[in-house]
Amino acid sequence: MNPVLADLDAWSKESSRVLRPLPASLYTSKELLKQEVLNLFYRQWVCAGHISEISAAGDYFTFDLVDKPLLIVRDNDNNVRAYSNVCRHRGTLLAVGAGNKSMFSCPYHAWTYDLSGCLRSAPHMDKDKVAGIYLPEYPVEIWQGLIFVSVNPDVDPLSPQLEVLAERMSPYNIADYVVVDRSEVEVACNWKVLVENFCESYHVFAVHAETLEQGAPTISTKVLEGGKGFNHHTMHLNTTEYGESILLRLPYHLRESVHLICIYPCSVFSLDPASVIWLSIRPTGPQSLKYTLQIALHTDEGSDLTQDLIDFHKDMAKTFMAEDKTTIELVQRGLASNAGNSGLLHPWERTNWEFGHYLVRQLLGKDRMEPVS
Repeated sequence: MNPVLADLDAWSKESSRVLRPLPASLYTSKELLKQEVLNLFYRQWVCAGHISEISAAGDYFTFDLVDKPLLIVRDNDNNVRAYSNVCRHRGTLLAVGAGNKSMFSCPYHAWTYDLSGCLRSAPHMDKDKVAGIYLPEYPVEIWQGLIFVSVNPDVDPLSPQLEVLAERMSPYNIADYVVVDRSEVEVACNWKVLVENFCESYHVFAVHAETLEQGAPTISTKVLEGGKGFNHHTMHLNTTEYGESILLRLPYHLRESVHLICIYPCSVFSLDPASVIWLSIRPTGPQSLKYTLQIALHTDEGSDLTQDLIDFHKDMAKTFMAEDKTTIELVQRGLASNAGNSGLLHPWERTNWEFGHYLVRQLLGKDRMEPVS
């Protein structure tokens, strides 16, 4: 067995009932990263965006799933589809960014594809020889208005893995939110460090003392029962600045909650009555990552989202993510020394323990996780 996988196996035996962090070796290994890409990122579901980004036929955006460039588009039959964003001729990227097109033309030799992925034009080529060429297509599943993609044609459906989570999230009607910002950020740490950082709020009082702690105090953290496909915790939220119409649409017990959710392997969410912020995290190396940050806001029917409101949420997200970036890059430097991750986890970090056992299931094919009181 690979030495790093052996470390993971040993951790799984030791921590079957004890909350311990993963071994430091799991955050620097090139060999492990190869296994993670093949078994997690290329076999399971990753959140690529939201239906509000492609509301009309021809709307599209691009998304890189590690080394696989994807083109997410709404076709003429109103279906959301995911294609390879690579021309079948010489491999040039067909599109960048987002927009609306009825055809996608390669900038190199002008091979042109329609919204069904079919090649419609190959200049100066024999039509018979290029007939029947299509862009490779990948599975798409819309869940709670979020667009999940997988490059595995045999991937198991996502929804059955998230039935409990769907019951908790459905009252928010995330499908009705509107994406107001999408950005890409690079961070010098292993992808799991950022996932784990988002999965626990034990750090909020220290890292976000002047920002998040003011509206969602650490001591209000409550870890909810997770599942094979996700983990979930909540915090009490100060909603004094929220409009009454936003709060009254929710059951009373949900009006003052913020939900912190990880849908494995790498899609993390912060959901409250007014907004949802999510990160789609992908590795770029053993000690580096790129994430797509998206912000979607709730708006009452018939009302407009003001620029001031949009700017407020964008500035807040930029501020607390910058605080996290500074800290988790220091975490990575410590992990690279192989001198950390040896203490016990706080009960508020149980979600990271659950994430570790998800890795055990996927990378080792074992399940030793038992309930921890």
